[in-house]
Parts: sequence; structure tokens; C-alpha cells
Amino acid sequence: MMTSRVFSLPSRLRASDILTRQASGGPGSVTSRNLQALKKKQKAYQIDDGQVIWKKSKKDVLLYKATVALTFLGVGMSLHTFWRLSFAKHFE
Repeated sequence: MMTSRVFSLPSRLRASDILTRQASGGPGSVTSRNLQALKKKQKAYQIDDGQVIWKKSKKDVLLYKATVALTFLGVGMSLHTFWRLSFAKHFE
């Protein structure tokens, strides 16, 4: 009996509960309104207008530029840390 308790999930994480909530329209359900909004966004991004995906809207441009800036910042901080660790003064 002890092994069944170790491997059983709490009721809030059981797949059957999640499926029941989705079917009943509860929290986490996919309603037709949400599905229509998702399909509308997918259509907007699938249009072949010659633009790259991150230039489709101002929000996408902002997210792309923030991602690039944070990436360079992270690489720079990593290189700075490696430099400090490589050439640290060793105390005897």
C-alpha cells in the first residue's frame, strides 16, 4: 500500500480532473471563443507577406530586441566572470 501513495498524484494534478475541467468549461478549459482568437492569431502570422516573424508587430519587435539585449548581457557577464576567475590574484 505504501508504494501506491508514493506514486499517486495529488487530486489537483490528476489528468482525469484536468480533462473534466476542460470538458465542463471550468478554469483551464478551451472555449470556442478562445479557440477562435487563437486561430485568428495563427492566420495573421501565417500570411506570406515577405516579413520575418519578429517584425509582424511592435510587441514582437520589442520582445525580440529585449531577448537579444539580455543574451548579449548574459554572454558579457559570463566572459567577465571567466576573466576574473582566470586572472584572480592568489593569496598565500
